[in-house]
Amino acid sequence: MQPIQHKNFTPDEAVLAVALELSKGSWKIALHDGKRDKPAIHTVSDEEAPKRLAHAATVIEEMKRKWQLDQHIHVAVVYEAGQDAFWIGRALVDLGYEAWRPTRPASRWSATRGAPRPTGSTRSNW
Repeated sequence: MQPIQHKNFTPDEAVLAVALELSKGSWKIALHDGKRDKPAIHTVSDEEAPKRLAHAATVIEEMKRKWQLDQHIHVAVVYEAGQDAFWIGRALVDLGYEAWRPTRPASRWSATRGAPRPTGSTRSNW
């Protein structure tokens, strides 16, 4: 008996997966490279969101060094575009990371490689 559908979801390249949990004064960051039992969890705090993003990028780069990962490893960051809107995706791409965000909570996901594009039915979704 043959499987109905067979897909290989294993990436061809190494990936550092990063998840951001955004809140007003601090962001929680979870990082995982697929080689460890548990992700590394960090919190960055600052009153200004752009400074929180800079701190988050610093954490990502520090973990790449600590885990002795290739400095050019593919970094995929997932976050939910809430109160901080979509500027975060553009800023992550400018830093050389791939940004993933749901268009609506618990809904479809959209990859950002360059300027974010709406994936819902209207431009007002973003």
